[in-house]
Amino acid sequence: MIEKTEDAILYEWHATACLGQPEQHEVAKILYGKHNVFLLHYAARAHELASDARAQWMKWLGSVSVDSR
Repeated sequence: MIEKTEDAILYEWHATACLGQPEQHEVAKILYGKHNVFLLHYAARAHELASDARAQWMKWLGSVSVDSR
């Protein structure tokens, strides 16, 4: 977990190759709306995201919010 607030969780995870599935690196954000839950994520089938791609996605995911009006 990278960041947790009252209405969101920003996290990333890695999965190693297993049972024929490739390695995967994912960055994601869970947003809690008034009546809904949203999951936004970016995943790459690679050992590690390129540093510029990771930075770009972390910046974008970090800026996203839900208008709960």
